[in-house]
Amino acid sequence: MAADPSSVALSWARENLVLHEERRAAIQGAISELQDRLDSQQGLDDGRLHRLIALSSSLLAPIRRLPREVLSEIFLQSSLHDSVPRSRKFAHFGGRGTNAILAVSHHWRATILYTAKFWSEFNINLPVSALHQDL
Repeated sequence: MAADPSSVALSWARENLVLHEERRAAIQGAISELQDRLDSQQGLDDGRLHRLIALSSSLLAPIRRLPREVLSEIFLQSSLHDSVPRSRKFAHFGGRGTNAILAVSHHWRATILYTAKFWSEFNINLPVSALHQDL
């Protein structure tokens, strides 16, 4: 008994349809996975871009263009108007204003540390008991 050509063709078409449907589903899954990875990478790139913009903006700030000598003079003048003596404040990093200045940036910290006027005076405070031990 010979199979009807139309039923053979129909059976072959069904098998191929199932195979193509499985391949289409696999391809669609791969596309979805790649889209998720692309979206994830784009989110990371956006974060990096925002950090780069913030860094660039800070590098272009007018305060960055001041010569170290001018910035140093500003810090010296601000220390003269404080109730804590400059030598004590900068030598021991004990002044609240100085700690704030030192924490702003590497450039500001280096400006204070390399300005000789900040280090021209030192007060050494020893407890009285330490003085009497050597006598």
